[in-house]
Amino acid sequence: GLILYQPLPPALRSWTQVTNDGVFMPVAIGVSGLLLLFLKSTLGFDALGIMYFVPVITLIWAVSGFSVTSRYPSMVAAALTSHRFDTAALSLNDSTSLDLLKGRLQSQNASEVLYTLALLEESDPDYLRATLPMLLDHAEPEVRREALRVLARLDVRLAIPAIRERMQTDEDTQVRGEAIRTIARLEEDDAFEELLPLSKSDDPELKVAAIVGLMRHVGMEGVAAAMDQFAKLRDSTEPTQRILAARILGDIEIQNFYRPLLPLLRDENLDVRYEALIAAGKLKNPR
Repeated sequence: GLILYQPLPPALRSWTQVTNDGVFMPVAIGVSGLLLLFLKSTLGFDALGIMYFVPVITLIWAVSGFSVTSRYPSMVAAALTSHRFDTAALSLNDSTSLDLLKGRLQSQNASEVLYTLALLEESDPDYLRATLPMLLDHAEPEVRREALRVLARLDVRLAIPAIRERMQTDEDTQVRGEAIRTIARLEEDDAFEELLPLSKSDDPELKVAAIVGLMRHVGMEGVAAAMDQFAKLRDSTEPTQRILAARILGDIEIQNFYRPLLPLLRDENLDVRYEALIAAGKLKNPR
């Protein structure tokens, strides 16, 4: 029931549900009873007469219902555009909302697609598993990046060829970096040979992504290889390299990796210390 109220503005949503369920429904039941009593006691209708009266009531109900139903899709569309849907309340039983949601994946508006992805990941992940690869060709890089993240979370291994293509050819290095992380998560140990050369890349985005992927998903062999590259960054005389080392520690989000972060938090360079503070917030280690 709650999903039916989702297209309404938040300020009206709860009030409308409470009013409908707590006031109008009991009143409607009471009025129906009074009408039956009036027809029988005052007008002298018997059961057959009341039965003839029912189609009139049904017609009024049908007209009212049609009026409300015809407006519902447009209200759902408006709710999607203004991001009013609550993910937790979305229900597979509401086919109108879901059909509109799926259609919004075709939008060229990045924020609209990202919002739709978040809703569908909760409400219809099976549909996303089948359709997500098409978003890897979306015009907006942030949509392609999020599509890669969702593919990883949903464990869509059938999309690995399309993900690998993004990793190799995408014009946006951040998208390529996200594709590297996704390959590492989906292929795990099998990604070692592919990620090792990338961990030595001159491109910072690709280097960070490959080292993080090796550390998080590619077993002991991956950790050993990644730590060698990480140590070179951490001990570099170049602040830009030490900044990358701090980024890596933040991105792996493993609490036990806090010790390598300590010297970076005391680094002489302000930008390095700033990146190290961000990483410390991600690690959330009380030490």
